[in-house]
Amino acid sequence: RGRPFVSQRPPTRHSRHSHRAGNSNIGGSRSMPFPPAAQPDIIRAHQKDDVYVRMLRDAVLDTARRLVDARRVIRYQEEAGVLAVLCYHALTTGCGAQTLGEEYCDIHQVTARGEFPSGVRRWSLSLMEAFAPVLLRRAKARARRIVAAREAAAETAADEARLRLPLATSPSSGVAGVGLVGN
Repeated sequence: RGRPFVSQRPPTRHSRHSHRAGNSNIGGSRSMPFPPAAQPDIIRAHQKDDVYVRMLRDAVLDTARRLVDARRVIRYQEEAGVLAVLCYHALTTGCGAQTLGEEYCDIHQVTARGEFPSGVRRWSLSLMEAFAPVLLRRAKARARRIVAAREAAAETAADEARLRLPLATSPSSGVAGVGLVGN
């Protein structure tokens, strides 16, 4: 997911080790000297989060099917997925709590300096988690359409250029054909 994690629980305020090595909670600084989480833990947490997001998405779609007709639900299926991701990450990461996957693997989100992310950063992460995949997918589809249109225009221009070539006759055969006339 591209977010730094630490693998151990941070010390509590009442811990006898909480003021060692610059790990003071005075002034709101919550730096942690813990090592980064192992890659398998991060992947496992992400997979667990995906399971819960899928369950939430299915519940949203099921509720929508009960309220409106199936055609409308199918038409807005992608938006229901975005809503589920947004709700899940807003209620966990956005509010400063661990996601269920992070809790399962006992890891915490931290900044590069080892501090807990600020509220703005947490909400930014929540919004990016929900909207970035959809926006990137749509941008990729638009880019493909633009490239296909440009290729089609270039091919059409090449076909028109071939049709405009002057006809040349071969002196030996007397047969007219398409040829290149050059200097």
